[in-house]
Amino acid sequence: MLELNLLRIKFMMVRPAIVSTLFFLAFLGQVFIGHAQGQGLPDLKLSDEARLEWDTLELINQKAQDTHDLPERAALLNEFIERSTPFAKEHPQNLNIWMMRAEAALELSKPNTGWEAGQKLKSLGAMKSEDRRVRKVMALLNYKGWLNASQPKRPEVSQSWENTLGMKFVAVGKFHVCVWETRLRDFKEFFNATRYNADSNMYSLGSGGWKIRGNTWRSPGFNQTDNHPVVGVNWSDAMAFCEWLTKRERAEGLLASNQKYRLPTEAEWILATGLEGEALKKFPVIQEGQLKSASGNYAGVESKEGNVPETWDFLKNYTDGFRETASVGSFLPNALGVYDLTGNVWEWCLDSAEKIRDVQVRGEPKDAPKKSEKIMLHAQRGGGWATSNLGSMPLDTRKLEVEDARRCDLGFRILLETAEGGH
Repeated sequence: MLELNLLRIKFMMVRPAIVSTLFFLAFLGQVFIGHAQGQGLPDLKLSDEARLEWDTLELINQKAQDTHDLPERAALLNEFIERSTPFAKEHPQNLNIWMMRAEAALELSKPNTGWEAGQKLKSLGAMKSEDRRVRKVMALLNYKGWLNASQPKRPEVSQSWENTLGMKFVAVGKFHVCVWETRLRDFKEFFNATRYNADSNMYSLGSGGWKIRGNTWRSPGFNQTDNHPVVGVNWSDAMAFCEWLTKRERAEGLLASNQKYRLPTEAEWILATGLEGEALKKFPVIQEGQLKSASGNYAGVESKEGNVPETWDFLKNYTDGFRETASVGSFLPNALGVYDLTGNVWEWCLDSAEKIRDVQVRGEPKDAPKKSEKIMLHAQRGGGWATSNLGSMPLDTRKLEVEDARRCDLGFRILLETAEGGH
């Protein structure tokens, strides 16, 4: 009996050590299983310098995951991709680094980085993995087309093109034009990456007419989804968007040095209509003073239900189903596959014109001579959801306005230019 009790005491003494050992072995097993599935330690044979660099890369990636500030997150993920490039080349069999690079590329819409990671993951057997994280990443890479054998190509003059924002372009002559007006989701990407300020002096429509009410492109005074055209942006805002997008896609290797995004000239905008000469004056079709049905998003009967003045002028015999902006592509495209060149929002063009105007000199009496100054105007085309004047609808109609104008019926469309030469 005494011997039995002593045996029990000895077991009680060693049991914690046994349990601890079992837990340690279980943990170690999970580490190695995790490594095989794309998690855990990257490589137990790393040198001290390589291990330190791996820890630094993990730190940067974790900081990106922890932040809720989207521009900061994008900056950290870009830093991770740039800094992890030499590590990935030196350790090509490290599944985890390719997983992390693939996830960053998916979030930042970097096709070439994502394609490279996808090819490496395939060669490392990720296609056969049962790990949920790995399978999700592989599915997303496949959806993007980044598991294909061929690397993502640059846009070619005669072929359609889809960029990293999902904006679709069709070839028109020697350039590509976006089939849609720039969407709210596209401008949000720009804002999130740059924190660009486009929030001041926007004119919006209300019961008192067109006034500055504190509305912005994010909240124009009516509801929009991400698929609606961005409004309340001026000419400089549109140009800044194009410059940012060009820089982003050149860095990814998707655009050559002779390719860039910009606003269309008026001549290019007209080419995108697929019409010329007198045909421009006859579209949209107006018969006996009435706009043909389904011609586009204009100020139809439903616009009267919005926040508009009592004297609001609208098309009394026309309905299009949209009180303000419509989602891009809500109406039929033209013969070239381009949507909404008539109605929805007015679109900025690249063209400019100088105008001389007389202005009152600050501090001088009202009857004092005025000072002449030059102002720069830029063209707008296409009409918008608040347009009710039939004379403003034909495709040959242009409007000139100062480049800092922001209105809730004014947006933009971009094109991709391919100049001679480049690499």
